Amino acid sequence: MTITGPSPDDKITSAWTDALTNLANGFFQCASAAATATLNLGASAADVVGASVTVSVGGAHAFAVVTGCFDFKTTVGAGGAFLLGRLAVDGVEQPAQAPKDGATAGSEANVAQCWLVPLAAGTHTLKLRASANGSTSTCGLTHTTITAIVFDLP
Repeated sequence: MTITGPSPDDKITSAWTDALTNLANGFFQCASAAATATLNLGASAADVVGASVTVSVGGAHAFAVVTGCFDFKTTVGAGGAFLLGRLAVDGVEQPAQAPKDGATAGSEANVAQCWLVPLAAGTHTLKLRASANGSTSTCGLTHTTITAIVFDLP
């Protein structure tokens, strides 16, 4: 396979080069972090230690696509029990959650959720939170991660 660059006949518009320049000048950013400790889950949501990113935006139409992956493990199950992974943006929990059934002892699963979050100009903290209702469970540090792709649009 041979890969060649543009020929002299190819047209690169200024709009195309401006778009690439804008991406390089901060209109697009990515941030990620992983849990640094195992969290013993309770009925109230708690921050997953280490699974937090801070981003700054200046555009009037900024938003983030955030993916949270939760390494859930149930050690003592209970009928009707469940585990929930959550996202908080500046301390406000977002509506979608990452659920796992907590009924089966010894069960483990990586559960993911994706959020689309509008961001006002300023600095924002995005963090994963988790809880369990009715079981003895953890959110592990091995595979619990947050990734935010931020589009800082004017």
